[in-house]
Amino acid sequence: LMVLSNKDIAYTETFIRSQLDNLPYDMKVVVPDGGVLNFKEHLESEGIFTKAKRKSSEVLLNRSPRELDFEMNLKKIKKMSPDLVMGHYGVNAMHMLPYCKQLNLPLVVYFYGYDAYRYNVLEKWNNYADLFKYASGIVAISKAVKSQLVHLGADPLKIIYRPAGIYLDRIPRKTYSKNAKQVLTVGRFTEKKAPIITILAFQKVLERLPDARMVMVGGGDLLGTSKGLVRALGLHDNILFYGRRTPEVIQDLMLGSSLFAQHSITAEDGDREGTPVGIQEAMAAGLPIVSTKHGGIPEIVEDGVSGLLVDELDLNGMANAMSTVLESIELQEKLGNGAHDKAHSDFKMEDYIADLTGIIERNKRP
Repeated sequence: LMVLSNKDIAYTETFIRSQLDNLPYDMKVVVPDGGVLNFKEHLESEGIFTKAKRKSSEVLLNRSPRELDFEMNLKKIKKMSPDLVMGHYGVNAMHMLPYCKQLNLPLVVYFYGYDAYRYNVLEKWNNYADLFKYASGIVAISKAVKSQLVHLGADPLKIIYRPAGIYLDRIPRKTYSKNAKQVLTVGRFTEKKAPIITILAFQKVLERLPDARMVMVGGGDLLGTSKGLVRALGLHDNILFYGRRTPEVIQDLMLGSSLFAQHSITAEDGDREGTPVGIQEAMAAGLPIVSTKHGGIPEIVEDGVSGLLVDELDLNGMANAMSTVLESIELQEKLGNGAHDKAHSDFKMEDYIADLTGIIERNKRP
């Protein structure tokens, strides 16, 4: 396989690492990086290596309008002779599309979220019209993303809905304690994850439960703004910022928390969630989820069964939902059990890899 991915897999993009680690194919990775596409034997992320230690990399594709460069690139790709090109994110697939067309290479593209929604991306790539026409298969991380792709013009018969799988055996099961009044958030500090709204909602929680606290894990553009807001509100004793942490540390935090919160919204630039892996992993640990009716979240979190869902931007609703769960150990146990059962039924890594392998086998060259 030729796999198209990001330059550095974000620490939250475990779904891409899991594919590279588990799919039963010889994989060569091509990474769009400004004006070139780089070939790498293995992808590196936060000091974690996939499959083996990183080997030397070389420029595979030098994107240029000059005909000579295009012909040279074609020769390099033809020599590799991939049976299928797997594009992670629509924007990465678009970079390879001209070469796939020229060499008649099968192309499967996996849409995850922003690539299906962000206005400037859709404008740049003409709503993926050429990609939708050429691609052998299209995979959508959520039903909401699938609906968006159909709205943009994709053939619904080409689209397969498949959320990510997770390593269930690596996530310990939490127990419930009346003494714990801790909210956990994990994810990038970006507009669509709305950390500012989560902080303001938690301020209201503290009016009801002054001994509660919230741990926020992750980095991103809004981290500094979020820290400044917490200081300005005088909440630094109740809201703690942990930065980026390893999966093992996050699992320990899950075991000591009462619920997992994520107030996802549609950003001003159109960006939306797919199916957040952070929520999936929290469910696997048995954490109740407090989140929004946004993107693929209602597809995995059933309101009143595995968590509580509120409308986007409903500050009071978010505060009330968090307070309600924090106040009741019985509700924590009920929702946590529902979340755990859902995760262990629907998020198995082996099922995920088997489904992706089936998609590849159906679309690759004979």
